[in-house]
Amino acid sequence: MKKLLFTLAITLGLALGGVVLTTSNVLACGGKDKDATTEHPTTGGGDGSTQS
Repeated sequence: MKKLLFTLAITLGLALGGVVLTTSNVLACGGKDKDATTEHPTTGGGDGSTQS
């Protein structure tokens, strides 16, 4: 019985954690999906110059 309750508690915790992460991503992006917007495309991080 304890093993069943432990398993249910872990499952519920993971489910709630996923909901919190999804909600925080949506709220941080102003209600839009983070991967769906192309307003600010990311660059490669470099300025295109080479160091010699």
